[in-house]
Amino acid sequence: MTENDDLSKRVCRVAVVGAQRIRVAKVVSLLTRVPEHNDIESTLIPVYREISIQYLPCVANFGSYENESGETIKYLASVEYHGSEGKNLKGSSIAPFFDADDSIKDEESSITSNKKLPFFPGVSVIAIGCGIDSEDDVKRIETFVNALSGSQIDSNKRPIQIECIAPNTDYISMKEENEAYKALDTEGKAEATRLQTIGPGKMAKFASSLAQRAIETAYGDIVEVEKNASVQEQQEMTLDEPAIKENGIPKKEDTSTELEIPHAEPPRVVDPGKTRYACRRCRTILFGENDLEDPPHTPSRHNFSMAKVHHAGGNSVQRCQSIFLGTASDWMGDMNEAEGKFSCPKCSTKLGHYSWSGAQCSCGTWVVPAIQVPASKVDIIAPFR
Repeated sequence: MTENDDLSKRVCRVAVVGAQRIRVAKVVSLLTRVPEHNDIESTLIPVYREISIQYLPCVANFGSYENESGETIKYLASVEYHGSEGKNLKGSSIAPFFDADDSIKDEESSITSNKKLPFFPGVSVIAIGCGIDSEDDVKRIETFVNALSGSQIDSNKRPIQIECIAPNTDYISMKEENEAYKALDTEGKAEATRLQTIGPGKMAKFASSLAQRAIETAYGDIVEVEKNASVQEQQEMTLDEPAIKENGIPKKEDTSTELEIPHAEPPRVVDPGKTRYACRRCRTILFGENDLEDPPHTPSRHNFSMAKVHHAGGNSVQRCQSIFLGTASDWMGDMNEAEGKFSCPKCSTKLGHYSWSGAQCSCGTWVVPAIQVPASKVDIIAPFR
């Protein structure tokens, strides 16, 4: 267990990760002053009463070095926890929080509605912002967190929700948005913070919404299981009922049922004997090895963007950071437009992008057509032997 844990409740821990301790502390101070559970469905209120949200102010420390080719290589040195309010000047390792697994608590705990409480991993959510917004830095944090949590080894663990705050539509980057916030006068900053539209108020709202989503996703899994069990029980009861007589003649039993078991999985079965790919958030199987582009594109075949391709002595090639599919699947929805996005059919997490005119892979190659899924959005599931 860790500080501030209420042993009578499940704890959903949210790590608020940024580049500057003071900014992270400001965000967490706003989270402690606003209601943790707002805009929630009335049916979920009893659930929230039995769950405590703990926000962990953390700072990501990056370092760099020059390789033999003279290139500057950036790396993540550590992610440190700076106390419950983010005021500790010296940080400590965040690792102990990943060991505080709620599964050790009584599995038969119940809430007012007599339903079981969801379990949460040591840390359920990583909310990234406060000076960190590059995809590469987010990927470094994601790799670090997965290594600490063991989710790369144990596929049965609930995946940790890792997301980075995005700029409003009026700005092209979080850096530009933050500069706009800094340019506001004191009254303007206070109003923006109150409305949670920009600055630390927006980051607080972002972290709070991720916590709410994590709780409702975990609880939704329990509801789904109970709903399926209820449907099966009703079906069994229907089969056990005696045949009803009509005019003295036994009426033939109708073994059909109008009840349908909820099914959010893709409509087709992905071959378990080959590599499969699952949504990192909800673990829904999305596609398999047979769905990938065939043949695969040649890395660094083109070089349209020097920002994406770096050559060291003419031989170094940037690694492909996306998976390209050969054909569209039904679960992706309507793809009649020239380009667009698609989401997970179960949890609605944004997964990828399609463009019939093509898109450039991180390695530099232009792939046509492009049905592109960032590798960070999915987990690879090894073939079943």
